[in-house]
Amino acid sequence: YGFADASGTYKYDSATTTPAWTQVNTDSVANISATVAYNGNFYACGVDWGGIRTFDTNSYTWTLISGSPANSCRSLAVYDNKLYAGIDGSGGSNAQVYVYDGTSWTSAYQLPIRQQNEVDPQIRTMVVYNNKLYAGSYGATYEGNNCVSGGGNLYVYNGTSWSNLSQNSCIASSVGATTGFTGSVVFQNKLFTTQGVVDGSNYSASENFCDTSCAVYNNKLYTIKSDFTVYVYDGYIQIQQGKLTESDNRFATLAVYNDKLYGGAYLYTPGPGGGGETGTRSVYVYEDTYTGGDLISQSGSVTSQLIVPLEVGSWDRVVTSNNLNNQTITYQVLDSSGVLIPDAVLPGNAAGFSASNTSTTIDLYTLSGTAYPTLKIRANLSTSLVTSTPSVDSWKAYWIKAKAGDDVKDIG
Repeated sequence: YGFADASGTYKYDSATTTPAWTQVNTDSVANISATVAYNGNFYACGVDWGGIRTFDTNSYTWTLISGSPANSCRSLAVYDNKLYAGIDGSGGSNAQVYVYDGTSWTSAYQLPIRQQNEVDPQIRTMVVYNNKLYAGSYGATYEGNNCVSGGGNLYVYNGTSWSNLSQNSCIASSVGATTGFTGSVVFQNKLFTTQGVVDGSNYSASENFCDTSCAVYNNKLYTIKSDFTVYVYDGYIQIQQGKLTESDNRFATLAVYNDKLYGGAYLYTPGPGGGGETGTRSVYVYEDTYTGGDLISQSGSVTSQLIVPLEVGSWDRVVTSNNLNNQTITYQVLDSSGVLIPDAVLPGNAAGFSASNTSTTIDLYTLSGTAYPTLKIRANLSTSLVTSTPSVDSWKAYWIKAKAGDDVKDIG
């Protein structure tokens, strides 16, 4: 189902000969912020609704739930067989989480005033991860040019008590700016949010993986960022995936249905007096046909130029300078054709010589200069984190001259 501001509810049927959207309801239910299925019913909430509603998928009618919180609602989630809603604060108060047991609504938690005058007026996102409920707040409050609140926070409920996981302070950069947690999604057994990632119970601030809207599709995480561009993240790197060609055509939401990714968009045109957002609403569909694997490889290798000594009698050693960044580098020695020198000649070469974090020495004294007058060195690098990759800073080869003394060549 899709919802268009002030113009009704639409149903999409992919089973028909020509799949299409059909308008099924004309109620002026605008500004829908969140939807969720609970106890066999379809629930939704929004801005200035005066309460939370259910939608009957048979009669296509909306019903206001008696006793539901009247303030604007921006997020819904089902946790421990109960329905939770993120309700806006009012009159300078913080937002609250309300809980519904199928019969009545009660206030479950009001976000605390973190410092003097700091207010989190909205809860933009809620999600269940690792048997806990997470709620992300949004908002900033200023006194003159001084930020007294900003960035929002990520709160977690373990079924007994609430705690502030992110402990953010003022991070907004300009007067009037509001920032915070606007999206969250579980991907690859981790919780990705607007400002950080939760792995198990550990939160770490990071680049934005889930902004205006996000969805997991075909083992990749898609998100709409503040520039209305869709980005895709495969677990290692995040890249721009697409942007609508019209400069004012803006993606607003993402959803996955029937093995395809759908994007809801609107064409922005200024309203009366220059404010507001009006224009054509559209739904775009994307089918991922990419079969090349990860967007970035977890491993790679680099090979030195051919090392050509003068008057080599025997080889001595290779010395490298590395930066592992808690990842892995192994080195191997190749002949002039790029073929791996066998373990019978250089023990351990097949598996590779593991690098230390700063400097690595590989003994080559078993290699004859007559059998191997030239060599190459190969570095194999691997990483398990998109934010941390190893590097080879330099490497040098040493050999013993056929006549006397030793020599060295800087190979990169």
